[in-house]
Amino acid sequence: MPVTPLPPDNTARAFWVYQTVSQVHTLSARCDGSMSDAEVSAHFSAFIDAMAPLLYHGLFVKMERSDVGSSVRVPAVYTGTTEWGVTEGDPDEAPFFFSFTGKDVAGHKVRVEIFGRGRATGDNWRLFEADDSSIADALAELRTSDAFWNTIGDVGAIWNSYANKSVAQHWVKELR
Repeated sequence: MPVTPLPPDNTARAFWVYQTVSQVHTLSARCDGSMSDAEVSAHFSAFIDAMAPLLYHGLFVKMERSDVGSSVRVPAVYTGTTEWGVTEGDPDEAPFFFSFTGKDVAGHKVRVEIFGRGRATGDNWRLFEADDSSIADALAELRTSDAFWNTIGDVGAIWNSYANKSVAQHWVKELR
C-alpha cells in the first residue's frame, strides 16, 4: 500500500549550513518545533562530532529554522562544533558524501547526508555500524529518543545499520 504524501512543511525543520571541499551544503533535520536552539545545536554537533574522523576539514556557516506550516527559514543561534576534520579535500572530491537512510512505521522515508567524505581506491560503497565506530556513533545520534531526526510523518525513524558512500549526481552531470 502506498504511503500518503505529506506537504514538505508538515514538520518543523532545522537547517545546518556548512562548507567543506570548497562547497557550501545544508544538513537538515525534521524536529519538534519547541526544541531550543541549544538543543537543536547539540544534535547537529553530536552528529558532526561522530562523523568528523571520516570527513575532510569543514566549517560551520549558519543555522536556520522553519516552523510547522512555514517555508520561511529564520536565523537561529548555534552553539555547537564549528570546525572538524583533519585535512583539506581536493575540489575533485566535492561530490562524495555519506548518506544514512531509514523510514518510520508508516513507511515515510528519511535521509541524512553529510558531504566531505574522502574517497579511497577499492572502497566498499556501504559502511556498516559494526565495522566503524564513527558510523555507530552517528547512528546512535540519529536514533536519539528526542524528537529530532524525524521523518516527514513527524515521528522517529528506524535507521538502517549502515551509511552509504555516495556520489552526488549533480557534479557527475556537470562533468559530462
